[in-house]
Amino acid sequence: MKYTIVYIVMCEGEVKYASESSEDAKSYGKALLNLEGNSVLREWGDDDPTLEDCGRARYQAGYEDDYEGAIKVDMSNEDEDGMIRLPDGGTVDGEEIREKLRENDISYIQKVRQWEAEEEEREKWGDFWNRRAAEAQYS
Repeated sequence: MKYTIVYIVMCEGEVKYASESSEDAKSYGKALLNLEGNSVLREWGDDDPTLEDCGRARYQAGYEDDYEGAIKVDMSNEDEDGMIRLPDGGTVDGEEIREKLRENDISYIQKVRQWEAEEEEREKWGDFWNRRAAEAQYS
């Protein structure tokens, strides 16, 4: 598959996620930051955090883990060594990005199949509870 413009999420200098969709990359980045923020809250021993505490924890997690949000990457700028220059001047291995894109494609298909199975299960149980409610009403 040929990619031109993609969006990556990096943490600690490593590509964590790649997508052709900027919205998907932003969503993944937010989820990653929230997860890391929860780890910080546990380290702090904060069992009942306020919104302010959560914000400070996410900020701390982003600072400690060198988190970078969705970064727009032009895959056509790959040099002869397979490295791609990032907007901040750094570089990342193009194959690493392509691997994350392939993982993303596979996991998306798996998620769709899971959602379909869950929907079938909800429909099955919905029918069951509707029958039970009807039986209870008329008995």
